[in-house]
Amino acid sequence: MSQPLTDEQHTAIRALLGDVKPASDDLITALAESVQDRRSHDHPTGNEDWFCNNMSGWAGDRVAVVLRRLLDTEAERDRLRAELAECTQLLVDESSERERTQAERAQARAERDQFANRVDTLTAVAKSNQRAHRILAEGCTAGAGSGGLLLVDPPPTPRTDGPSDALHTATDAI
Repeated sequence: MSQPLTDEQHTAIRALLGDVKPASDDLITALAESVQDRRSHDHPTGNEDWFCNNMSGWAGDRVAVVLRRLLDTEAERDRLRAELAECTQLLVDESSERERTQAERAQARAERDQFANRVDTLTAVAKSNQRAHRILAEGCTAGAGSGGLLLVDPPPTPRTDGPSDALHTATDAI
């Protein structure tokens, strides 16, 4: 495959062609047929081939419009390639954004689950504390009514194995 024309070459050819309009589909078809006709006719030996010369002249007169169509097509190809590259970059950026968003959502879910677990733990401790308070209140009332003191075991030794020591101590007291 040949190398694409440079921008300078495109500019020079456009200047040489001037305001020539691009070739129509019908003309492109007619040129292809003339190439076939030149190949398939009987070429005379020793005499000048007037048919081929005539076809060459006819085709040569139409080269300018074919070149204009070629330049316009290449320009459209380049525009579409640039648009495709831009769309591809947008897709890559969107994919990266989606991955980042998914990671953020996963992190948020993990934090939500940790918070829910902590709430469940605190709810269980609060219920346990309410039961303990109710038992102590009933025992104090019962003991005070009989004139005696209600003896309660001393609180357990506080744990030092984690951030929720106070919660564990309150739970152990029950």
